[in-house]
Order: sequence, then C-alpha cells, then structure tokens
Amino acid sequence: MDPSTQLNLALDTIIDECTECGGCMRQCAFLRCYGNPLQLATQYKEGALAPEVIYSCSLCRLCNVHCPEALDISDMFWQMRCQLVEAGSGPLKQHRRILAYEKMGLSRLLRSSALPEGADTIFYPGCAIVGTRPKQTWKLFELLKKQIPNLGMVLNCCAKPSHDLGRLDFFETVFTPQIEDLRLREIHTIITVCPSCHQIFSRYAEGFKVKTVYQILDAPAVKGSIDTDLEMCVHDPCSTRFEPEVHQSVRSIVKQQGITIARMKHQGKRALCCGEGGSASFVAPEITGQWAETRREQAAGRPAVTYCAGCVQFLSESMDLIHLVDLLLEPETALAGNAPVSNSPFTYFNRLILKAKLKRMVPGSD
Repeated sequence: MDPSTQLNLALDTIIDECTECGGCMRQCAFLRCYGNPLQLATQYKEGALAPEVIYSCSLCRLCNVHCPEALDISDMFWQMRCQLVEAGSGPLKQHRRILAYEKMGLSRLLRSSALPEGADTIFYPGCAIVGTRPKQTWKLFELLKKQIPNLGMVLNCCAKPSHDLGRLDFFETVFTPQIEDLRLREIHTIITVCPSCHQIFSRYAEGFKVKTVYQILDAPAVKGSIDTDLEMCVHDPCSTRFEPEVHQSVRSIVKQQGITIARMKHQGKRALCCGEGGSASFVAPEITGQWAETRREQAAGRPAVTYCAGCVQFLSESMDLIHLVDLLLEPETALAGNAPVSNSPFTYFNRLILKAKLKRMVPGSD
C-alpha cells in the first residue's frame, strides 16, 4: 500500500470512529493545545493543518493507550509527516540539528563493527550512550561477554530521527542495509541499550531476536551493592511503552541495588514522554516542556531513574534523574550525582575513541 493510501485510510478511520470523548486530550499536552484527533484529521483533509502542528506531536503513543476505540492516533500523525516529506514540506528547518546529529552517527567516521568468529549475537549501543558514557558502554560490553563470549558489537545509528520525521525512504535506505548485513553474517540476536534503537529494531528487524541489555543483565546484576533505604521513582521511556518485560527487568535491577521503588502516576504503558519524542521539542518547546513539569510534580521531590539517555538530558533540569546504566555499574557514584557523563562536542570524540578501542580489542573489527 502506497503512503498516500495509508494516510487516507488512517484519516478516514479517525474521522469515522473517533467519538471525541476527550480521553486522549486529558492526557496529552499536544492535543489539549490543538484539538482532538477528529478535528485534526478533518483539518488535514481540508488542507488547514500547518506542518508545525503536525511536527509538534511527540509520537509517544500515549493517546493510543487511552483511546476507548483502540484507534492508532499516533500513527496518523506519523503518516502525515511522511506525506509532508513526499510533498517537500518536511522536515522543517528546526530539525537541521537533529538531522546533522544523525548524519554523523551514520558516517563512516563513527561507524564500526566487530564480529568475532562464530558470533550470532551483537551489542548495538546506538548513538547517545556511546557519546555520553563511553566507559560505561565498554563495561556493559564486558559484562555481556561474560554470558556471551563470542558477542560482537556494532557502532552505528538506527536512523530513528529520520524515521520519526517522516523521511521513510531515507530511513529504509540506511537501515535496511544494516539488517541485510547482519543476516549475511548470520547474526540472530540484537542487544540494545537505547530504547529508541530497541523500538526500531523490534519493528523493522524481522526474524531477529531483539532484547535490551537490562533483560540480559537482570539475573547477574550487582545485587545489594549499596546500603541504602533510598526510595526512587522509575521513568519509563515512551519508546518502551508496550514492553512489559523491559519494565520488569529494569525494576528488578533497581531493587537489586537495595532501592525501594516508588510508584508514579504514569508508568509502564501509561508513561509520559520526556519531551524528546518525535523531535517535537525542536518545534514546540512550550508544549514538550509541559511533560517535564508534570513529571517533576509526579516525582514529588524523590529521585528517579530512567534507561534512556535522551530522557536524562531532557528531564534533568526539572528533576533529580540518573541513568540506570550508571546506577548498575557505579551505584554510589551515580547516586552522589558524580557519574562520568560527557556533553557535546566531547560526545563525538568519545565515539571516535570507542571505535578505535573496538578495533584494537576485538577480533573481526572493520
């Protein structure tokens, strides 16, 4: 089915079946600002919906969770983006920075792979964690190798920014060869640490087993390594919204550190987006900022842990938030707020350094 037909089908479904009950609007800052799905679908069909509005949605799928008609509202907005790109009206100039970041991640300068003989599993850390936490990335690789001795590693970008912005042709051009190469090398399992990478591989890497590092390291995680009566919240990234096994593994690791988990109003499949989702913050910071403020209120002064580097970046100014990788590897340092984390432009140097280390330390590197 061609993209135009898919979009028309999505629009017609929303127009025919949305009851305007307001369930999604009560949860979503974007919809509260611009209107319910029926109104927005109608405006789009009439040519009255501005590209800036379409790119203000976080694509976080919270609307889908709260829709009593089980409508895929989020997909409609993504299909609109794909059509904007087809028409030459998207992405917007505000997206240049995120696309430049993606371009670097896909470049030969930063790409690398190391697949030892007999490897059927790879660790695919993505972009953000490698740049901000290169030492932690390597420690994760070493921990995983204790369970999977022939583990390989691939340094590359899954191109989720382009995917979410509607650049579907470009996404397929750069992502499909990655999957084909892994098939040729007889790789069967992909281990991710980035929730965005996990979402992309789970959806598009047909025939592969896709797991998070937390699911693998749950059982042998550092148990009771700190003496604390600390209570923490867990912020689940929206990209793992429909991944209950991931939610469970993350909470298991946190509990193994001796930490009590405090329940937040929105968690698991009802988690709130941090504001990074769908690159909406580049277009509508006044809307995405509301997510951060709501999250701060829900944490109620308690520290929180998440497993997305983007969430840490977007929410840290509003609340006390640490990355689960830091908590797992160096809990006392992380809880003291001293985990080693790099910012741009050093993130790019870190990725070069890790690439060089991978070539030096792992056989089968290219």
